[in-house]
Amino acid sequence: MLLETVEETRNGSHRKEQHPASWLERRFASVLDEAGVTLNGPNPWDPQIHRPRTLRRILFGGTLGAGEAYVDGDWDCLSLDGLATRLLASGVDERWEALSGYSFRKLLARMVNFQSRAFARRNVTAHYDIGNELYTAMLGPTMAYSCGYWRGAKTLEEAQNGKHELICRKLSLEPGMRVLDIGWGWGGFAKYAAELYGVQVVGITLSPAQAKYAEIHCADLPVESTAADRELDRGTVEELAGRMQMRGLDVWLYTRDQWFVPRLGGPHVR
Repeated sequence: MLLETVEETRNGSHRKEQHPASWLERRFASVLDEAGVTLNGPNPWDPQIHRPRTLRRILFGGTLGAGEAYVDGDWDCLSLDGLATRLLASGVDERWEALSGYSFRKLLARMVNFQSRAFARRNVTAHYDIGNELYTAMLGPTMAYSCGYWRGAKTLEEAQNGKHELICRKLSLEPGMRVLDIGWGWGGFAKYAAELYGVQVVGITLSPAQAKYAEIHCADLPVESTAADRELDRGTVEELAGRMQMRGLDVWLYTRDQWFVPRLGGPHVR
């Protein structure tokens, strides 16, 4: 099996090279063939490989590595939607992740906890403190950055508010109740719950940009916005988890030394 790569040279021209396919290239070709996709094939949905490092990046980085390689120009595709449709319909995307299951990144993630406060703040700053123009265009009026509830909904706004309504009913909210919304984004749920259910909401976010947006849009409502990394003591966390368990939720918590399942009479250590 020969694999052809097309690489752009420094002067802007393109150089084609053929070489015997490696084991990795044959493995990828075999997996993609199940979805009707061919490496460097003639169809618009066939990925065109420009640099030999491309498949290594996908192997070690999974779908994230594939995306980063695409951004760097290591590969491209005339019909990305066609490629994605075929991969998802065939289930190849799941086997693709399995193929990179032993990547250095995943192994390292199992050994090291990257969710430190500094790392979390850096991620939040990079993703959310960049202005709200993109998010207002993408998320709609409620700025709900998650799924929608589409039963009976015809627009994105209706689906987002349908989700808010479903949450409020499941929580059995009543006027005068206090709600703690951790990671509340731009405050869309808080605004909905405060306006229609008369509850008080305290929202916590690591993003000053999100907190400022929420403050403006929740003005004159019983909503408090906090852009802070609050550390809750273990007793408070256990109390919150216990209340969640009373509603039938299976809650596990992790301290620096052990996993435990909180109980109303004290934590049950595992």
